[in-house]
Amino acid sequence: MNFDFSDDLKQLRDQARRFLAEQCTPAVVRRSLDGQETHAAGLWREIAQMGWIGAAIP
Repeated sequence: MNFDFSDDLKQLRDQARRFLAEQCTPAVVRRSLDGQETHAAGLWREIAQMGWIGAAIP
């Protein structure tokens, strides 16, 4: 039985890692944690544009 991720899921994982490493900096996270923002609207907009919100991940 193969429990490895499919090639598509590996590609999604790699894309997510690259995007979040570049766009979700500690400063972005800190603004939400400190209550300065309820969420990072720009970051979520880009995530939605990439189609991640509708992705079915088992």
